[in-house]
Amino acid sequence: MSSNYARRMAQLSARIFGQIPVEKNTPNGRLIQRLAKKPIDKMEEYSMNYYPRHQEHDHLFKVLRYHGLYRDEHQDFVEEIERLKRLRGKGKRERKQRTEN
Repeated sequence: MSSNYARRMAQLSARIFGQIPVEKNTPNGRLIQRLAKKPIDKMEEYSMNYYPRHQEHDHLFKVLRYHGLYRDEHQDFVEEIERLKRLRGKGKRERKQRTEN
């Protein structure tokens, strides 16, 4: 058991340094303890700190597609449409290189 003086000095130092004096026999003791904890979104065990690496995945899929290990049906479709346009003469023109004299 601490003396009255020691308890009051502890409360004063808590007020000076911004700490909340937690008295367990007060009716708000549980509420004060709950509010003194870190928020749930800041706790490591509850929060998810993962964002997919889209650029690395995109590059990996392009390399796998180049080697024939992955089939990107949408990109295959886009390339086929471009090929058919070029056959009809509607695709992008290849520009002639200028020769400087």
